[in-house]
Amino acid sequence: MKGRTMSNGSWETELKPTTQTTERAVTPVGKVRQIHTDTINVNLRGRVGTSIELMQYASGHVSAKFRLAVPKKGRDELNQWHDLGATWYSVRMWGKLADNAQRSLRKGDPVYVSGRLEVNEWQKENGQHGVELLIVANAVGHDLNQGISAFGRMQTPEQAAEQTLAENQGTTQTATETTESVSLQVPVSAEVAAMEAKENPSIEEVFNVGENESALI
Repeated sequence: MKGRTMSNGSWETELKPTTQTTERAVTPVGKVRQIHTDTINVNLRGRVGTSIELMQYASGHVSAKFRLAVPKKGRDELNQWHDLGATWYSVRMWGKLADNAQRSLRKGDPVYVSGRLEVNEWQKENGQHGVELLIVANAVGHDLNQGISAFGRMQTPEQAAEQTLAENQGTTQTATETTESVSLQVPVSAEVAAMEAKENPSIEEVFNVGENESALI
C-alpha cells in the first residue's frame, strides 16, 4: 500500500506494509467436550428408578449415576387427575455426594434432586439416534413429604478408630464395675455371719440383754 508525505515542499511516495488476515483450521486434540453457556438449574421430585451405579477412576475420583423417574399428571375436562407416565432423567453425582448416595439410596426411594440440566445426544453404530436428559447434581436427598429418614455423619478412618477405642474402654470399665458389684453380693459363710451378728446385735437382742441384766440385779 502506498501513501504520500510532504518533504522539503514536495510530495514523496512512501510504501506502507500490507496487512493480511489468514484463517487456519484448528485440529482438536483428543475428545472435544461441549461447554454449556446456557446453564439451566432444575429442582425435581421423583423416585429412584434403578440401583446406584458407583464408578471409581484411576485418578482417584468417584462418580455415581442412577435413573430418576419424575411422574407426569394431568386433568381432564371434569377436573379429574390422571397419571401420564413419567419423564426419565439420568442423575450424575461426584465425590462425597456420589459415595453417600450409593450408601443411602435404594431403588424406589422418593428423592429430591437439585442440579444442572444438560441434554446429551448420542448415536449408535447402527444409526439409532437418541437424547438423554442428564442432571449433574449438587444435592440429593430423601423427599420427606413421603416418609421419614435418619441422618448419619460420615467419619474419617482416624475418627472411626478413636470412636472404636473409646467404646472398647467404656466396655472394659463397665465390665470392671459389674465385677465389683458382683463381688459385693457374694454370700458370706455362717461363721462370718455369726461374728457380724455379735458385733452388730439386733434391737431385739439389745432389749433382751437389758431385761436379763435388770433381772440379775
